[in-house]
Amino acid sequence: MVGRKGLATCCRVGGATPYDVAGLGPYDTGPHASKPVRRWTKHPPDNVTFTGWIDDIRGAYGAGDVYLFPTKNENQGIAVLEAMACGKAVVLRDIPVFEEFYTHGHDCLKCGTDAEFREAVERLAGDEALRARLGENARDTAAEHSLDRVGDTLVDTYREVRDATLAGRPVGVGG
Repeated sequence: MVGRKGLATCCRVGGATPYDVAGLGPYDTGPHASKPVRRWTKHPPDNVTFTGWIDDIRGAYGAGDVYLFPTKNENQGIAVLEAMACGKAVVLRDIPVFEEFYTHGHDCLKCGTDAEFREAVERLAGDEALRARLGENARDTAAEHSLDRVGDTLVDTYREVRDATLAGRPVGVGG
């Protein structure tokens, strides 16, 4: 998990800044957890705290100024959308899957190295207008991916398939 979710990056970047950093959610620290996860969660930098399970994540997102998500492997990134829905400026790892959903400089900042992540956090800490602009655009992005919007799209798609089938037109299936 440490390599996949970016826990080490979060700790290194957090430890290199003067800001309080919260690692949201639980991390498995039992015997089957990787050694780096156990090491980072037991001995994080002084300004990094791991929260464990949070019943209402919205409050945690709301408490922060920036959401740092240096994951190396993700699908769409539901946690990213949750933070964006709360109007947070988001800093993401620049990985191919995020190209489809998020735009650097519009609704997030994308980074590739620890130095770039640290620079992005420092930039956002010092530029309230940029944080606000990214957060506002992020909220719009999250709304585009809301369950209501996705449901409406699915309903429209099913109607198109139904109508084409009833009309005897061939229906193509992508994939």
